[in-house]
Amino acid sequence: MRTMPSLLAVVATASIASANTAKDLGPGDVRAHLGSADAAIGQCYVATVGEGVGGRLDVTLTIHRKGIVDHVDVSAPGVSAKLVNKIGACVRAALDGVAFPARQVGTTAVIPYVWQKTVAPGAGPQESCWDAKGCKATDDAATASKPVKAKSVSTGRQARRAPRAS
Repeated sequence: MRTMPSLLAVVATASIASANTAKDLGPGDVRAHLGSADAAIGQCYVATVGEGVGGRLDVTLTIHRKGIVDHVDVSAPGVSAKLVNKIGACVRAALDGVAFPARQVGTTAVIPYVWQKTVAPGAGPQESCWDAKGCKATDDAATASKPVKAKSVSTGRQARRAPRAS
């Protein structure tokens, strides 16, 4: 009976090891292991192209089965080749030292970054509230959202009614 628990331990260890070496990395795995490099990659685009400019940045990572990044390709539609090369150098520097878990096969992952330019004043995230009794509003919002009563204009005379058709 003593060999039974040790056999179970070997089976449990083997199943855990096989779970850690899945065939390839999933999208969640790639984002999770990017860590702080994720924000730094976004900053590479904003610092090069400019703040408040809409656009798209696609970072294609070729990850070796051992977990190291083999190749990084950067594309940014609508951005000049010179600026894309500058963004690429910054992205490669941000990815320096990033490692992924080992898998049975390599993984190619395309990580999109999207910025939307808004022209409308006051556009963007708005603080909202829902409460059955109503939301407490700030002074600016309270004065802006209060309904204004329309004044009725009276001439003092009543208008004549049209005769009834019989």
